[in-house]
Amino acid sequence: FERFEQARSARTRTVKGTGLGLSISRSIVEAHGGHLWAEPVAEGARFVMVLPAEPAPALLESDASTAAVQIQEGPFATVLVVEDDVETAYVIKSLLRSRGHRVLLAVNADEGLKLARHHRPSLIVLDVRLPDVDGLALAEIFQHDPDTSHTPLMVISGFDERDRAFRLGASAFLRKPLQAAPFLASVDGLLRRPVQ
Repeated sequence: FERFEQARSARTRTVKGTGLGLSISRSIVEAHGGHLWAEPVAEGARFVMVLPAEPAPALLESDASTAAVQIQEGPFATVLVVEDDVETAYVIKSLLRSRGHRVLLAVNADEGLKLARHHRPSLIVLDVRLPDVDGLALAEIFQHDPDTSHTPLMVISGFDERDRAFRLGASAFLRKPLQAAPFLASVDGLLRRPVQ
């Protein structure tokens, strides 16, 4: 995303350009209160853009000539999101990146456990409905694993599974669809909490 930078490969060696496209794109997206990032895939990269449904209050209050979006520099914390629904995962990632956090995504329990053990995140956001195992069974594993037992765990679900989630070690529980303000307030609270 740096200006005048281009990826070079055998396929793109003859492609002409200034290396400004991604930098300009990111500036436009961030000026609208959104986020743009790249995700690696088998053959290259996938670019993901998330825009808010409504403009930020700061954009509405200032005139167009002076409007600016404050993007926090980070990362402040590493957050692991274990969520099999790609759209939901990217929305959560965008919200966390708006706070400057580094975000790791896992689409199943096995991948989530590997990433948690390797990166030791500051927070884990875990969906209850995963394709390979019940998310709350994974929550119990996180609570008993020495690498993750002290990591705050936010459980999210489309169903009211609050009691079961807290019994199995959740630090917080939120119902889907997630609302940005309560989600970020909960994240901020969990990350400020002293480690036990």
